[in-house]
Amino acid sequence: MEKAKNNLSVSMVSTIIDKIADNLRTTLDPLEILMLASKARDYSMGQTVGFPIDHHAMLDEMISSGDYLKDVSQMHQILFNDYSYVPSDNVKRLADKHHVHTYGY
Repeated sequence: MEKAKNNLSVSMVSTIIDKIADNLRTTLDPLEILMLASKARDYSMGQTVGFPIDHHAMLDEMISSGDYLKDVSQMHQILFNDYSYVPSDNVKRLADKHHVHTYGY
């Protein structure tokens, strides 16, 4: 994080966002993400967690979640300290698509 904070220009961050935007699922548009990322120098790291938390499958250099819904719920707990989170129907649909893409059924 420190290396990125000190070496990434706003134009480099913009280029990265453009390249990954199609793979993100968020309510933020690319400009909003850029505005947040441009303030990265003001951020400090507290706790770090990888996602997927519980990874089992490996597909062409991509780590895939072993239990997508469980991982999303755990990430929600970590980010929001909310242990009552119930995945939405949209998250469940994404989990089903993920399962088919990962395991083929």
